[in-house]
Amino acid sequence: MWKKIIMIICALMAMGPLFTIAYAQEKNGEIIVNLEKECTLSLLQIAKYEDGQFVMKEEWKTSDLNTIRDEQELSSLAQVLKKEVLDRQEEMKEQIFVRESDGNNQIVFDDLELGAYLCWSSDRSVAPTIVSVPMYDDLEKKMIFSVTIEPKQNDLIELMVKKVDAQTKAPILDRSFEFTSYEDENCTKKIESISGDQKTGSTKFLIAHDVMYIKETKAPKGYVLSDEVIKVEEYNGVVRINGEIAAEDRENVVSYEYENEKILAFVPTGIAQTLGWYGWLALISGLLGGFLLWKGHKQ
Repeated sequence: MWKKIIMIICALMAMGPLFTIAYAQEKNGEIIVNLEKECTLSLLQIAKYEDGQFVMKEEWKTSDLNTIRDEQELSSLAQVLKKEVLDRQEEMKEQIFVRESDGNNQIVFDDLELGAYLCWSSDRSVAPTIVSVPMYDDLEKKMIFSVTIEPKQNDLIELMVKKVDAQTKAPILDRSFEFTSYEDENCTKKIESISGDQKTGSTKFLIAHDVMYIKETKAPKGYVLSDEVIKVEEYNGVVRINGEIAAEDRENVVSYEYENEKILAFVPTGIAQTLGWYGWLALISGLLGGFLLWKGHKQ
C-alpha cells in the first residue's frame, strides 16, 4: 500500500510540477525547488513516514493521501491545507520552514524528516504543492530521497481600482494618482506602488497574495488624499473586497470604485460668520448713531 501511495503522488506530480529524481546516500530527505522568479517558500510536514507508510499528523487527520485519485484532487487538497495552515499560522510557526530563493531562483530544503510535505508561497502565482520524501522510483525499483520540483504557475485574477468623484460618481480622468499594495493591514510591508492610468482613471493590481491591502498614496489634483484601505482576499478563485464577494467584470478581472472628495475652496469654520455679524452690528450702530446726531442737530 505504501508503495502505491508514493507512486500515485509521483505520477500526479509529474502531470503538474516537474520532478527530477536524484539519489542521496543519507536517509534524511531533501526537496529542491526551481522557480521562475525570486520568491519565498514555506514548507510544513503533514504526514510522517513510519513502517513503510505515510501517516497523517494529528492536525491533518481529516485529510488522507490514500484517497487521492488524480491531479485535481491532489491540487485541491494542497489548496485546502494551505488555507488551514494560514488560518493557524501563528500557532504552527515553529513547525514551518521558510526559505528565500537564491540568485538562481532556487530553494533547497534539506535534512528533512521523511514524510509528506506541503509547500506553498504567499505569492499566489506559485501553486501550493504536496511532496513526498522518500519517493518510489518505479523504474529503478528503489526509494529515492532527493526530489527537485518546479511548482505549477497559477493564472492570477486582476483587480481594477477605479477613481470616482464622491459627489458626482463620475470617473476622475486626466489627473495623476497612485495606489500602493501592502501585506499587512497597518500598511507597513509594501508590495508595490502603481501609478494610475489617467485616460481610464484606474489602476490595475494582480492579486498575487491570499490577502493584501491597498490604499491611495497620491491623490488626483484637486482632491483630498483618502485614508480608505481596501482589504482584498482570494480563495479558490473567489475574490472578496472588504469582506464582500466581488463579481467579475470579465474573465479574471474584478473592479472596485474608490471615491475621492474634492478639496473645498472655502471651508466654513464659523469664524467668517461671526465676523460678518459683527460687521452688520457695526454698520447698524453707525447708521443709528448718525441718525441720532442728525436729529439732535436738527432740533
